[in-house]
Amino acid sequence: MAQHFFNWGPMFALFLIVVIFIATLKTHALVYRAENESLGRTFFFIWAVNVGIILVCFIKAIYVGPGNLKRNWLPKNKRDIVHLQYCHKCNGYKPPRVHHCSECGHCVKILDHHCPWINGCVGNDNRLYFLGFVTSVPIGCAYSCFVVVSYMIMYYQTAFSRRHAQMLGHHMSISMLLLTMAGAAFSGAVSLAVALLAGIQIRNILANKTDVERWSEDTANYREREAPFKFAFDLGWKDNAKETMKQCLRKDGLSWCVAEGTSSLDMSKEVLFYRYNLALSRRTCKITKEPGFMGSAAGTMSAIKSMFLTKLKVKPDETVQVWRKKKDFMFGEKVFFEDGMYKSCKPIRRGWIPSICLQQSKEAVEIPFDFRGDGIHVIYENGKGIQPKVVHEAQFEKALARVKKDDNNTDDNKKTKVLKSGNQLKVDKKQN
Repeated sequence: MAQHFFNWGPMFALFLIVVIFIATLKTHALVYRAENESLGRTFFFIWAVNVGIILVCFIKAIYVGPGNLKRNWLPKNKRDIVHLQYCHKCNGYKPPRVHHCSECGHCVKILDHHCPWINGCVGNDNRLYFLGFVTSVPIGCAYSCFVVVSYMIMYYQTAFSRRHAQMLGHHMSISMLLLTMAGAAFSGAVSLAVALLAGIQIRNILANKTDVERWSEDTANYREREAPFKFAFDLGWKDNAKETMKQCLRKDGLSWCVAEGTSSLDMSKEVLFYRYNLALSRRTCKITKEPGFMGSAAGTMSAIKSMFLTKLKVKPDETVQVWRKKKDFMFGEKVFFEDGMYKSCKPIRRGWIPSICLQQSKEAVEIPFDFRGDGIHVIYENGKGIQPKVVHEAQFEKALARVKKDDNNTDDNKKTKVLKSGNQLKVDKKQN
């Protein structure tokens, strides 16, 4: 889905481009005097082409969009949902390499980050356009900065001296001085900042790995295991670049090649196993009394010291689960009991609660938490390996029906796509 152009981010980026362009345009001919006119025209032509690339890539990155996953997504092999994360906001499962963006409200294929300057996410479909934008901007801005600063050095005295203005045949007006100062400052700052971003993008593309996936990989390597975790989608920098370009041009983002001996589901399994272990550390508690204004139940001084903490609004007899402590407060979320499990309230409500307001529920110790979010009770029998087991088959069927109920208008005649190179997950083209 195309992102909207008329927002403060794209408008401010366009404002910077216009200011830098006008400052360079007005000073370029004066920097290259008559003896260097042919060289100046050559450089100006190259710079103008670069500006055109900037604008085209900028607009395409906005309007092409990152590539949103269709809501109510399901894999073709329904048993694979045990290994997939569930998105309760999109009411569907997330295939490998798909993450939900809270800013956009969609699950995005190969979500790199949410960029305010394009008013949307950088994902699979607009990744190459964004790369073209962030690599061409530092080149154009660096040259603009050189031209504008050279002009200021050559003609700054003409703004204050008529004799110098007559000698050089040019007078720098106050408005021209302000324009060149703004152009030099903007072009210099933008070239440095965007060059750093371009380096990060190039690194991610050559590794075929986003920052979110780097965090997941670090988490997978942190736990005890027999061999280091191997990222399935890293094929070597040359093949990574080719695969990224192919996925972007095809606007696919789902059928990725994987390295030998790996599966496309490996990362999803690791993330779910990590969330399972986190769920085991949760403590179920009842609220015994009102927290008071700003958590004053913990004491006036404690409430003042914690004034910048986000407090969770709770009432007596409500159920919460907590898992983090900070002095006189515990961090947690509201939960409710359903189908033999504790589940997060929708929308999820999290915050800090005074410890004095909590009473641990002893009878709830054996009740599992719905860490998956889809109501399927899954346990892992081997502590070192990832071998999920569905406890209640009825919960599996119920979760499947819940996702399918809002997906009745799909075309069953569309083809099915199978992931390459040993991938275990089959994907419905209709749900792309």
